[in-house]
Amino acid sequence: MRWKILSLCCLFVAFWQWYEVFGRATHIRIMIDKFGIGGANISAGIMMIFVFFIGTFLSLFVASVSFRRLKTISSFYRTCALTSMVLLISGALIWAGLIVSPLVEIAPR
Repeated sequence: MRWKILSLCCLFVAFWQWYEVFGRATHIRIMIDKFGIGGANISAGIMMIFVFFIGTFLSLFVASVSFRRLKTISSFYRTCALTSMVLLISGALIWAGLIVSPLVEIAPR
């Protein structure tokens, strides 16, 4: 039962991560529309980046363990765990791509 709950929690975390990443990407797009590509940038703190990736990796670990523990009988929850793993990895890759772009300024806070 706990692995079913953990797979749903990981799916919730993955959706929340995608909501946050989508919000940042939308904000960058609005800034580009207003100021052009040269004047548009957002800031991200080092601690926020650290917490984001640590939380992503912990959620990814829990989702992978719950995926392995759930049997094929619980195929819905197994699919939730697999979907959350895919969403977490893709959200982390998108955010990492934004961080290395010149549109995100890394601030020491």
